[in-house]
Amino acid sequence: MATIGALVLHGFTSSLDTVNALSPHLEKAGIPYRMPLLRGHGQTPEALRGVKARDWVDDAASALADLLREADKAIVIGLSMGGLVGLTLAIEQPDRLAGLVTVAAAMRWVNPLAPFCGLLSFVLPRFASPKPPSYENYVCTNYTWFPTKTFVELYYFGREIEASLSEVKVPLLVMGSERDTIIQPEASWIIYQRTGSTNKEIRMFQKTGHEMMQGCEKEEVFAAIMTFIESRRSDVIVPQVG
Repeated sequence: MATIGALVLHGFTSSLDTVNALSPHLEKAGIPYRMPLLRGHGQTPEALRGVKARDWVDDAASALADLLREADKAIVIGLSMGGLVGLTLAIEQPDRLAGLVTVAAAMRWVNPLAPFCGLLSFVLPRFASPKPPSYENYVCTNYTWFPTKTFVELYYFGREIEASLSEVKVPLLVMGSERDTIIQPEASWIIYQRTGSTNKEIRMFQKTGHEMMQGCEKEEVFAAIMTFIESRRSDVIVPQVG
């Protein structure tokens, strides 16, 4: 049986607070994991200036390489922007992945101004972040604003990945929320329907918002992730050399 590790990726403007509640579940199951801060995050919004989508992918790839020093293959769990990064890794390094979980992946934005972000970046150098959700005991540590030009990177990153979904072949769990006010719920169905994976499933939640790993259904979200990981843990066998 293969050793499975988990690479957990946060979203745009996010801190690790948006994903680290998964850690106890991974630790209880004895699953090694990495939870990197992607370029421009964990500091101030100014740190996002000049950051490219490729920087986020490269940071995740470095964390993946480190994780695979103690695991045979990895499951990538990506929230929002992290979902796009996970889809990229699935396209570029499929042999290193045992599966992928996208959580409210950042495609098809609700904000009607999103498609015009390129033009807006010339007149609006910064944009206010969406209002934080009002979850019980929720403290938002995400950036309160972001450079518009960096959002342009994210927006077109999502467009590029959407056009390449057929290249995703790894086992896949797609999760989204019908109450997401940041990403259109149809984005999850687009990922599910257009990816080339033959082993895939979709879970749509009815109550939580975009921050699915902090919201009112977070335990159900974690349970679905862990069930997927366990299914891959038992199914994946690494060939013996020699």
